[in-house]
Amino acid sequence: MRLYHDMVKQYGYANVSPQVRLWTPYGDRIVDAVVWTGSTYAFAEAKVNGSRYGGDQQKKDQWLQREYGVKTYVHRYKIARRVRISDSQYWMS
Repeated sequence: MRLYHDMVKQYGYANVSPQVRLWTPYGDRIVDAVVWTGSTYAFAEAKVNGSRYGGDQQKKDQWLQREYGVKTYVHRYKIARRVRISDSQYWMS
């Protein structure tokens, strides 16, 4: 959730809604955020440490843009280290 808020702040977006599920004929697309760019709504997708923005996501995003005119912006982040807390691992910046 921290990464989402950092992305919204860094790019000057107005926070509209995080984690939104959208229907496409290729299956549901869960975007990281719906944001207001100042002139239009857009989808924002955060990718960390080389996470893939694969063909399935791209196909769904292209369909959403064609049908609704809403563009997806992909933002990439490099997070330096990983810290183990209990039995779970958390990425820390």
